[in-house]
Amino acid sequence: MKSTFTLLLMPYALLLATFSSTAYAGNAPATETIIHQFNELSHGNFLNGVVADLAGNLYGTTIYGGTYDHGIVFELSPQPHGQWKQTVLYSFTGGSDGSYPESSVTLDDAGNIYGTASNGGTFGDGVVFGLTGDGKGAWTETVLHSFAGGTDGAGPTAPVVIDSHGDVFGTTSYGGDTYGVVFELTESSGGWTENILHTFSNGTDGCYPGELLLGKDGNLYGAASGGGVGGNGLVFELSPGSGSTWNENVLYTFTGGTDGSEPGTLLFDSDGNLFGTTSGGGTGGSCGIPNSGCGTVFELVSQAGTWKIATRYNFTNPQQDDGSRIYPGISMFDGEGNLYGTTFSGGDGCSGNGCGTAFELSPAQGSWKLTNEFDFNPGSGGYYPGSIMFGLDGAIYGSSSFGGPSQWNGAVWTLSSNPGGGWKLAAIYGFPFSDGAAPYTSLLPDGLGNFYGTSSFGGAYDLGTVFELTPASNGGWKENIIYSVPSGRLTGVNGSSPSNLIWDSSGNLYGITSYGGDQEYGTVFELSPNPTGGWTENNLHYFLSGAYPQGGLVFDKAGNLYGTTLEGGTYGKGTIFELSPGSDGAWSFHTIYNFRGYPSDGDTAMAGLIVDAAGNLYGTTQKGGSSANCVGGAGKPDGCGAVFELSFTAGQWGEKLLHSFEGSSGDGANPSGSLIFDGAGNLYGTTAKGGNDSHACLVNKIPSCGIVFELSPVAGGEWNESILYEFTNANGDGSMPLAALAFDQSGNLYGTTSAGGAVSPNPCNGGCGTVFELSAAAGGGWTETVLHSFGKGYDGQFPAAALVFDHDGNLYGTTAAGGQATVGTIYRITP
Repeated sequence: MKSTFTLLLMPYALLLATFSSTAYAGNAPATETIIHQFNELSHGNFLNGVVADLAGNLYGTTIYGGTYDHGIVFELSPQPHGQWKQTVLYSFTGGSDGSYPESSVTLDDAGNIYGTASNGGTFGDGVVFGLTGDGKGAWTETVLHSFAGGTDGAGPTAPVVIDSHGDVFGTTSYGGDTYGVVFELTESSGGWTENILHTFSNGTDGCYPGELLLGKDGNLYGAASGGGVGGNGLVFELSPGSGSTWNENVLYTFTGGTDGSEPGTLLFDSDGNLFGTTSGGGTGGSCGIPNSGCGTVFELVSQAGTWKIATRYNFTNPQQDDGSRIYPGISMFDGEGNLYGTTFSGGDGCSGNGCGTAFELSPAQGSWKLTNEFDFNPGSGGYYPGSIMFGLDGAIYGSSSFGGPSQWNGAVWTLSSNPGGGWKLAAIYGFPFSDGAAPYTSLLPDGLGNFYGTSSFGGAYDLGTVFELTPASNGGWKENIIYSVPSGRLTGVNGSSPSNLIWDSSGNLYGITSYGGDQEYGTVFELSPNPTGGWTENNLHYFLSGAYPQGGLVFDKAGNLYGTTLEGGTYGKGTIFELSPGSDGAWSFHTIYNFRGYPSDGDTAMAGLIVDAAGNLYGTTQKGGSSANCVGGAGKPDGCGAVFELSFTAGQWGEKLLHSFEGSSGDGANPSGSLIFDGAGNLYGTTAKGGNDSHACLVNKIPSCGIVFELSPVAGGEWNESILYEFTNANGDGSMPLAALAFDQSGNLYGTTSAGGAVSPNPCNGGCGTVFELSAAAGGGWTETVLHSFGKGYDGQFPAAALVFDHDGNLYGTTAAGGQATVGTIYRITP
């Protein structure tokens, strides 16, 4: 049956089409269909450096994001009018193809792309991969080698280099076992063969090698960030020996003093001298413990078979306030012998340790002179820059791991000479949030076949979205983000974690955000459709007290809005509030009830309210009530939750507790979802805990699988509780229901559990959740049928929202996790 409160949430003309649901037939099987998989990071995030081909296209990787959130390889192509187009060439699945590429890529002369992924592969220890294009936009990945750990390498995090024969060389950050190796991959008709050229021992030969440099003499050069005589790292050379063996020659071992410690990437100048940086040591101040100094630029010169070191620059970080390293690195020389590089952090573009810098060093007598520096900030350029290069236009190109236009995902940018001196930055591509993420709330149908909902994260600023889901002509579904919760704090109009939505009779949407607003305590918002398309947001209220509204809103017959807050109020236990529209379009806010908590009242109202025909409000609190069986963080009783009624009489609102949960076998604990009515005025709901006291449901000797309950009014104004079902978390049953229930026309109840289920092996700790049906048995009692268990393959996980029907009797819901990108799905259950 339809609940009374539902009738107040939508225009009446839409209700008949929306809720004319048919009944499920007993224990008939149900089919689940994923109709949308959320992916707010399909374009990738957390960039590594970029490289260019001869046509000026840029290529790079991101550690995260993509279809499966295991990283991508991308291309950026210049477009007319200064625009750039991004194409995702490959999304790593996290399986045998690799996962989390942590370095930039390398191009060969034929335009093939090579790189490493630090995880995944056959043995989970990373891969070397190649990408080959067909010239028509399609790219195929080939795994050249899957690292096996042990005596083999593991965790490759540096780019590979390719010699004139097409052999691929690289390093692993550990393995071999376990200080890293230098490897060679040689292609033959049977595939690629690995040869370990050197295994580091953490002795005088070093440990933890980084990126290699291929010399004109065919030898390999590199730096090991650790090991050596004093454990401060070294620079090494590998040269071919007899057969397939290679010999290591240590060119220089760092002392950790004024010469530096923990060397990084190397670079040859035109005279064959080696330049590099250290992340510690030097004389430029304290940037870390135990090594003093913020790092150096050094030069190694070969003299009569030996290599002599000279420190060319000592870095400082006067803005640093936490003793953190700035991690300098060098990337290139220009035609005049000037040296260019970046520091991962430092500079004065951000508070704290800085967002990083780009710098130019010019040769001078003895040491070198800093002639140009650019301080990054979280805006268009982002922060934590990587390696840089010159483009065909003479500008400097680079990328930042974080920040940029999205404020988070990173950016690719250029630095060009400013006529007034210094450098001018322009972001050429900011990696966007492309979708919502983590939908915890239920869907709202419009009666025309469309659904509306919210996501807790994602959107333009990763603060949540309001989305529309529309059936497409091809049988699929099209998602449209109609609103992204804006960025910024303390502006009075911003928020995050939007709630489920409701309609008014004019087609406007209403909801709350749990955070944001003038004091970060949450907001109430309205979204109005524009005649020409799009939606306009109107902030109705931001909370100064009564903090963190969460359960959504409900209208009464007069058009007033009601909701709850988790905290705040006179007693700090949460509130119930009312928003009333005025003739001038403004809304007036009133706190109409302050919860007092255990042992006489509710505490922490997580769920939304419902309203009956007389205007009385009903809801649940997660804590509070009279039971001492549930204790808080201080070890003192704080109640197991309650069901309450709020009535307006004699000009004021008064509350009555209809039931206090006991948190024991035979009763529930900690209700988190809203209530629903049946046609006779009985209340139905769920509790996340309590109920069955079997071994599978005990946590600290308290039953914890949850229940479905009914409250029925009896003479004298009292209410009786009936337990309709106790979840077992065994034999495929679910546990921990967090959401409201839904009736069909035959009186069957439907709901979700956030854990449990029959999928095995289960990828979730405690199960990924279920969709269930409860049917009244002829002889009394209720029978449960599990319609779907989540968690198989790329199915959803953690369904925390109530179900809704379409006019054909299908059920729709959301999962807060799961899907290809692991950030949630929208699903349909078909009888």
